Amino acid sequence: MEAQGQLLWTAEALTHPEAEEIYFIFDPVMGLRDIDFHSITDAGWGQMKSPSPRAVAKLIVTPNAKMEDIRKAFGTVAAKGGYRFIEVTVRNP
Repeated sequence: MEAQGQLLWTAEALTHPEAEEIYFIFDPVMGLRDIDFHSITDAGWGQMKSPSPRAVAKLIVTPNAKMEDIRKAFGTVAAKGGYRFIEVTVRNP
């Protein structure tokens, strides 16, 4: 999966008050999951697609994820989900 994106490092969350937020969780061992920890299969992307052009995908990654893993997860969410805005957060243990 290839996707272009801009990586913006900030200590504050960027807010999009009028945008819908869809949560994803990524762990390099368990893969990409929804907020209820269900695996997202090819068939499951129908429910996880961006509901609007301004929707924000909130990608929560575990601390053991490497940058290459995060890049792939980012690309999958962008390509299969159709998201233009993806906010990545590293979950603290």
